Amino acid sequence: MRKHTPGPWKYTEDVFGCLIEAPVAPDSLSGYILARTEDPSNAARIIECVNACEGIENPAAIRALIFAAKSVMMARLPALNFDLSGHPDMAALDEALHLLGVK
Repeated sequence: MRKHTPGPWKYTEDVFGCLIEAPVAPDSLSGYILARTEDPSNAARIIECVNACEGIENPAAIRALIFAAKSVMMARLPALNFDLSGHPDMAALDEALHLLGVK
């Protein structure tokens, strides 16, 4: 697999839309343009995803990992007689799965 352009990526808006940029050097204020989009929400989404996955070799595996962890946990809870339906950690896990589109 080819390496992607290291981050952190950022975007700036101009009269034509948004420029998605990567730093020329670490801690650089200027960058080089990777892409252009007309919609700021698309630029923000791209930036959030790329920066959140920085340093993760295979970001696609994260979704499967979370799903597997929840499946194992939910399969074991009945045997342990635990009900975590109202537990804050379950709410946080459900929210993470929802954000990832797993649920």
